[in-house]
Amino acid sequence: MKGKCLCGAIELTADDQKEVGLCHCNMCRKWSGGPLFAVHCNDVVTIEGDEPVAYRSSN
Repeated sequence: MKGKCLCGAIELTADDQKEVGLCHCNMCRKWSGGPLFAVHCNDVVTIEGDEPVAYRSSN
């Protein structure tokens, strides 16, 4: 499995997994801005890339 940040500067790679966790509770929605989606992978995760780009937030 591979994933990238919004600007594409950081890439995460992990072994293929089939278990995904979802939570819609109030705390998870406040913390993540929506439902929390979590992929349960082992501890072999590779993080590669350059300095990420910072985006301005709205007021």
